[in-house]
Amino acid sequence: DLLTFEEEKEIAGDIRRFRSVTQARDNLSDWMARGGNPHGGISEYQWASACSLSVDQLHDVMARGQEARTRLIKGNVGLVTMIAKRYHTMLRGGGMGHSSGGEAGGTDATLKLDDLIQEGYMGIMVA
Repeated sequence: DLLTFEEEKEIAGDIRRFRSVTQARDNLSDWMARGGNPHGGISEYQWASACSLSVDQLHDVMARGQEARTRLIKGNVGLVTMIAKRYHTMLRGGGMGHSSGGEAGGTDATLKLDDLIQEGYMGIMVA
């Protein structure tokens, strides 16, 4: 199922908050390491405080962010596959070049489609 606009907005907000708290954790860890703590270890309380959250709120932001990322990936599987298939068909038809060593629809073409789909998933994970 494709995501609705409202679902996409909710997911984007959850991922933004998730990234914000993980960035705060990394910054706090770096700051503590420069201040003489070679391990840069921080407690959840310190991390939550740096984000102006309670530990329970921090756990909620982390859980919602991870869930949002999963929903984003699952919600775009069909779109990624459709775009990869179109692009693959264009490549096989000579629109942008051929893969050498195989017939159209052969093993080389199948691997290339799989690679395109995998790259699409990787792009969503980074987004």
